[in-house]
Amino acid sequence: MPAAKDLSGLTDEERSKLALKRQKNKEAAQKCRAKKQSHIDMLEKQVAEQMKTNEDLRLRITHLEAMLEVQANAVGKSMVPKARPLGMPPGMVQVPGMGMVVAPPQLKK
Repeated sequence: MPAAKDLSGLTDEERSKLALKRQKNKEAAQKCRAKKQSHIDMLEKQVAEQMKTNEDLRLRITHLEAMLEVQANAVGKSMVPKARPLGMPPGMVQVPGMGMVVAPPQLKK
C-alpha cells in the first residue's frame, strides 16, 4: 500500500472532498466484493445441483442396464452395451465379446 499523503497542505474543503471520495471508494469496493461473493455462491449452488443430477442419471443408467440384462437373460443372451468409455467415439458401444461396434439406431441416444 502506498504511503499516506501529507494532508497538511490541504484546505478543510479539500480534506472533506478527499474523505468523501475515500468513503465512496470504500463503499464501492465493499459492494463489488459482495456482488462477487454472491455470484460465487450462485455458481457453487449450480455445481451442486448438476452433480446431483449427474448422480441421479448414473443411477438411472445402472437401473436400466440391470433391467435390460434381466430381459436379455430371459431370452438367453446378453445384449447390454457397456457404458461408452472416455475417448470412445460417439455412436460406438462396447458389447461383451464383440469389442467396439457401431451402435444400432435403437441404442443411439
